[in-house]
Amino acid sequence: MIRAIFFDVDGTLLSHTTKCVPRDTVQALRKLRDQGIMIFMATGYTLIM
Repeated sequence: MIRAIFFDVDGTLLSHTTKCVPRDTVQALRKLRDQGIMIFMATGYTLIM
């Protein structure tokens, strides 16, 4: 059973072109959350970057 999923934000969830998270990605993340899967997002950037 999958209990948690980790995503890299930059280039995986966040488009470098549009600077947004695509709507279908948001919907997919909501489906995971609705199934009780914890979602974690990570980045190598600092807050200043």
